[in-house]
Amino acid sequence: MADLYLETGDEALLRALERQWRDMVNRKLYITGGAGARHEGEAFGQPYELPNDRAYCETCAAIASIMWSWRMLLATGQGQYADLIERTLFNGFLSGIALDGERFFYVNPLLSNGLGEVIGRGGHERRPWYLVACCPPNVMRLLGSLPQYCASSDARGVQLHQYVAGSVSVGAVELRLDTEYPWQGAVALTVERTAAEPWTLSLRRPGWCAVATVVCNGSSVEPPLVDGYWQLDRTWQVGDRVELTLEMPVRLTRAHPRVEACAGQVAVERGPIVYCFEQCDQRRQARPRPRPRTDPGRNNCPRRRRPRPRPRRRTAPSRCAASRTTPGPTAHPAPCASGSR
Repeated sequence: MADLYLETGDEALLRALERQWRDMVNRKLYITGGAGARHEGEAFGQPYELPNDRAYCETCAAIASIMWSWRMLLATGQGQYADLIERTLFNGFLSGIALDGERFFYVNPLLSNGLGEVIGRGGHERRPWYLVACCPPNVMRLLGSLPQYCASSDARGVQLHQYVAGSVSVGAVELRLDTEYPWQGAVALTVERTAAEPWTLSLRRPGWCAVATVVCNGSSVEPPLVDGYWQLDRTWQVGDRVELTLEMPVRLTRAHPRVEACAGQVAVERGPIVYCFEQCDQRRQARPRPRPRTDPGRNNCPRRRRPRPRPRRRTAPSRCAASRTTPGPTAHPAPCASGSR
């Protein structure tokens, strides 16, 4: 549908695409960018149906999400689509391939106990191949085409969507990027070749970044932010240098309260990375610390030991020979002969 809109320009198609994209991102997407909650039909579930141990999150679905968001970015120029591409690339997609590049995940759950598979839970390990081998070749295809998702150009200038070390060459313009992103937030761009006339350099401000600085040729600048991109419009010279500093504090992210599987949990993020806590890789058995007993509905002060009740003294019964009990609805002792009760 996105390709059809780019060919025809039908605004009704674009509006439908935007509705579907927002529905996926706001109600049916995992924090890693993974898509698909149900194994049956490899499908989305109901809104906020996002189980962690039963998550499907097929690697091919993450690749499809990147391709869709890329077309939406080309159609609208809005940075939110590049943000999702980044999140999915670093988390939902890269988890599908091992560090040695020889083993793959078909599904990418967010929780696994490392034991054998039981009714779709556990037993998730990367394999060298699958009977239905759609994911490994799709991974190779995306890695081979990755440079096309990093930058674009139009009549106004050059847009940088993903910060990857390397060079960007568009027509008469060539830029060199030096960075250790995503581990560090410093990005340096140097103009290697440029056109004589002015043009606009657009740099994406990541949606996760709350504090950032932009320096051009040693001077701090505050370029306008349009649709999530800093826009630097000037007559560029060879050797001009732009430096970005993106602050990367650790963030604790909570799920929407309607996501039942994530109640009482948080995710740890830094920059574009969602971190995973692994127990099997630790030398010692890593166990979560028990949380302190806190309940907003109870008094959490230390309990005081209640004093034991004192035993009551038993009084001896009256030994009056004439004492007796008269019948009736309420029994009372009869008067003694001496008149005492």
